[in-house]
Amino acid sequence: MKNHITLSVLMTNYNHAKYLPFSIQTILDQSRQPDEIIVIDDASTDNSVQIIREYQKQHANFKLLQNESNMGILHNINRLLNIASSKYVCFFSADDIVLPGLLEKSLLLLQKYPEAAICSSQSAQIDGKGETLRILATPMPLRIPGYMTPDDVKNKLCKTGPWFMGNTTVYKRESLLSIGGFNEQLYSFCDGFASTLISLNEGACFIPQPLAAWRQMDGGFASHNQASGDRSMMVTKNALDLMRNKYSHIFPEKYANKWERGRQAAWHIVQAEHDYNNNMKDLQRYRRSSIKIVRIFTPFFSGVLKIILIFKKIFLMVRYRQPIVRIALRKLFS
Repeated sequence: MKNHITLSVLMTNYNHAKYLPFSIQTILDQSRQPDEIIVIDDASTDNSVQIIREYQKQHANFKLLQNESNMGILHNINRLLNIASSKYVCFFSADDIVLPGLLEKSLLLLQKYPEAAICSSQSAQIDGKGETLRILATPMPLRIPGYMTPDDVKNKLCKTGPWFMGNTTVYKRESLLSIGGFNEQLYSFCDGFASTLISLNEGACFIPQPLAAWRQMDGGFASHNQASGDRSMMVTKNALDLMRNKYSHIFPEKYANKWERGRQAAWHIVQAEHDYNNNMKDLQRYRRSSIKIVRIFTPFFSGVLKIILIFKKIFLMVRYRQPIVRIALRKLFS
């Protein structure tokens, strides 16, 4: 690559020894190798450190940092951001995987458009066994790989909402540092907020292709924060305060309102799905009933619960003015 630009791959790990070898190997198998790989272990109690040290022995650009006590993912990603030495950085969790071409394709676009603050792409979703579940149905701001000016980003955000996926994003390091890194008051939304802010400032690149995979895990950082009502409300409040006050000159009010409605709809839908799953678990017990008529009617009630969930979702989408048809089509063809 002409005019070589440097890239640091930054990874956080806590007790993910089971997934570490595969996750690290997907980085080492990239056609464009990072200039440095830094893994921070957050006081794991499994054999994670032993695994990481084996890679460190084999690769000169591989570095390990160890916390004496568990500091949490937000502390760790900001620490990694501050010690990275490259012009561009990307952050991966130890249980996620990188798909072929992410680093090369992202850096080629960023080299072509050096004014861009980030480059991101679509993401797949995998289960605990690594099986692909789906392509996440995020908005598609571009149909071919390219660059969007700050005005383009503003217009597309107001029209379709955010498309940023933290597990596929390569950031210009100085752009992240200029806003103080990742805001820890925003918890699992800290990367989405940072991506939106610096893209509105400097523009962004996008690749309409899944180039990484997020592993769906019960109790994971994002799912835990999404499911927690108090935490979700606090994140929404903190983010809106930043959008409408400190960064009101950057965030359009139209977008802030749209984002707030989307956030409310998403939270209520998560709660509806949570209630549905609990009801289904209760219903499963009746499938094993010794009373035949109870076993016969159990599938009927399962269907009723499913229909109720669908109507709840439609009601919430209408109530919070979400684009039902566009979202449904995106999910159908993703």
